[in-house]
Amino acid sequence: MRLRTIASLLAALWLGLATAQSLDMWSWRTEDIDAYNRILEAYEGATGADVTFEAFLNTEYNTLVATSLQANEAADVVQTRSYGGVMPWIDGGYLVPLDGQPALDNYLPEALGAVSSRETGEVFGVPFAVQVLTVFYNKDIFDELGLSEPTTWDEFMAINETILDAGMIPISLTGKDSWMLPIFHSVVGAGTYGGQDFVEGILDGTRTFEDPAFVESLRTVKMLQPYLPPDVTGVGYADSQALFINGLAAMFPGGSWEGAYFRAQNPDLNLGVFSVPARITNDAMASWFVDGAWAVSTSADDQEAALDFVNWLGSPEFGQAFTDELAQISPIAGVTPSDPLLSDIVDLWNANPTDYMLLVHFRYGTPSGTTVIGEDIQKLFLDDMTAEEAAASLQEQMASWFTPSGQ
Repeated sequence: MRLRTIASLLAALWLGLATAQSLDMWSWRTEDIDAYNRILEAYEGATGADVTFEAFLNTEYNTLVATSLQANEAADVVQTRSYGGVMPWIDGGYLVPLDGQPALDNYLPEALGAVSSRETGEVFGVPFAVQVLTVFYNKDIFDELGLSEPTTWDEFMAINETILDAGMIPISLTGKDSWMLPIFHSVVGAGTYGGQDFVEGILDGTRTFEDPAFVESLRTVKMLQPYLPPDVTGVGYADSQALFINGLAAMFPGGSWEGAYFRAQNPDLNLGVFSVPARITNDAMASWFVDGAWAVSTSADDQEAALDFVNWLGSPEFGQAFTDELAQISPIAGVTPSDPLLSDIVDLWNANPTDYMLLVHFRYGTPSGTTVIGEDIQKLFLDDMTAEEAAASLQEQMASWFTPSGQ
């Protein structure tokens, strides 16, 4: 009897040591440290694990992690980019495949594709956020001018004219930081080029970027230049945010991540969102993409413990805490935003979604689609390039490395 008791105590002691894991995770989201520490308390309380969340500067993160992975010195769990951004880490064999892990059942295949091998189809991460491209607008300005959310292109153009006549900037945009220009193009042009039907045509080779519909989407961008800040190519991203936050501009085209920042900077900002009705068809589409994922690195001392943790990071419990704490959209099934603005963005996404095409499908080679179109829209604004020339430039440069599935 006494031997059985001792054996039981030893077993309990071993189990306690085995489950009291120390895990570290790396992120580029320095602004999220406090929120993640609160979120992780639930996992630590349930498992006895000790999780250290460490964040690095966004501009230094990729290099730091890549170097650490190569030296087998990375954190147990790393935050990865998505699509083409994560491929070097997957192809280099630095991440642990997750196929068969229960958390993957909580995602749609489209989300898992953002962090899957293009060679084998294996999944290497659990996505943490979806970003939806939309137009934020200042409800107080709209109310003051008697405006409402547009349902047609003509209504959208009339809104711009009314705001301009009132002496305000209708649409706040950076033309200096070119990474935002593909976002603007997708917000105002996805419906014009045809949304997901056009995306599928590009992928299978039945359409090209020189298609008249895509050229028209670039003309749409140019048509809206009178409603952007003066000398838009000299306006930086932070300046464009400040114009909107301080009520000097009525609308801001951007991603769903902007909402939390806007309200943190100006809690009195009364925000609404809408999708831009397309020229000709008036279809209002919401482009979207997966922001990144959590992955187990091959550097992990205890891969089993790290896998258990990543399964939790892919659970509805984590997803709900993530969206509640950070006002971001979780791709995990069963998560419902508690934030009304975020809920409105999700409704727009669900109503008429389409891929943020040049990020989702054209960041796997060099040059990337977003880089090319961003630089060429700058030239479009400066009258150094026409819409036809920008479309031809994109087609030529993507053809240098992209092969459609039908060819």
